[in-house]
Amino acid sequence: MIVYHSLTEYAADGRKMALTIGKFDGLHTGHMLLIEKVKEYAGRHHTGTCMLAIDSKPPHLLTKEERRRAAERAGIDCLIECPFSKKFMTLTPDLFARRVLKEILCTRYIAVGDDFRFGYNRQGDADWLLENGAAYGFTAEKVKKKVIGGEAVSSTRIRSVLSEGRMEEVKLLLGRPFPLSGTIIHGAHLGSTQLNYPTINMAIDQDKLTPPYGVYASYTRLRDGRLIPGVTNVGVKPTVGGRVPLAETNLFGIDEDLYGQEAETYLEHFIRPEIKFSSVDELKSQISLDTRKAANLLDA
Repeated sequence: MIVYHSLTEYAADGRKMALTIGKFDGLHTGHMLLIEKVKEYAGRHHTGTCMLAIDSKPPHLLTKEERRRAAERAGIDCLIECPFSKKFMTLTPDLFARRVLKEILCTRYIAVGDDFRFGYNRQGDADWLLENGAAYGFTAEKVKKKVIGGEAVSSTRIRSVLSEGRMEEVKLLLGRPFPLSGTIIHGAHLGSTQLNYPTINMAIDQDKLTPPYGVYASYTRLRDGRLIPGVTNVGVKPTVGGRVPLAETNLFGIDEDLYGQEAETYLEHFIRPEIKFSSVDELKSQISLDTRKAANLLDA
């Protein structure tokens, strides 16, 4: 997959594109319906597949790197990350269709959600694309929202569920477990020196939306592809005087030097909220309970 960081960076080579547009915060199961439509058209008409992701204000369900990985796994050829600029906001639907969809992206097909809006003062919508697309050389399809549990899937709904630590429902709506990713860094080394509980630490991206601080049963994908069960503390570790939010994970059965490696931790189940214990010994006892509970939840 090729990633471009703006429309002006996009290297137009004349290849015809099947396209979908949106903010794609979370790249959830509803967004995957759009991607499947794009891939179906591309397969029939031998076009490329493109996702135009309009930047929104943080915090986000996924970091840009996490969204890139999700888009690549979904089979997208080209991802364009488009800053939400004043110039972009002032384009009329006609100018957007002509300059962006036709001239830059060579769009032949576009799939959008039924609530999609675009152009100056949100004047354009899915129906406008359906009615006017032929004039710009493309066909459009309006895709109904995906419904799970009697309610439409949306980033707003996922944010609400995430804020309550309901990770099983987050996974159902996203179509994958909630990730926290980054570079494994050095911590205070208390886990290995005082707690007999070696861990890996990852800083949490400042633009990343997180669930409630607490302890989670998790899996971690290492650089070599291994998927390791474990237990993760998301928070600041108040018992030992921590202040910076971290994802600290004990990987079951693994005690290796992983510093500097990229990893992705998936939060599967919420176990308990983060607590400040009265002593390190009390913390050690709780860690033992958390580890057993996580192992049972993961059947590890």
